[in-house]
Amino acid sequence: MSLQICNLAQNDARGVFKTTNLDLRRYGKMDMFIMQNCGAGDVLNDNDLYAVIRMGSDFINNFYEIKIPLRKTKWFASLDTEIWPDSNNPT
Repeated sequence: MSLQICNLAQNDARGVFKTTNLDLRRYGKMDMFIMQNCGAGDVLNDNDLYAVIRMGSDFINNFYEIKIPLRKTKWFASLDTEIWPDSNNPT
């Protein structure tokens, strides 16, 4: 899934959801790769944005939630470790 969000106001949020029939409890480990990519003139800093991942059956009580601050990918980054920093991948 790829999201592009522009001109997000401070303290505002955007989200998407996907419904699936998979039983994710059978997996011992899942990897999610998250990148905060900004244009050359953007003023976002590390930890200005958070990724929130919820997995479960509803939005009331039956879900697992992971919230992590994102580290920005530098413009013109070329190494995989710079583009996909380990700190952006929830464990």
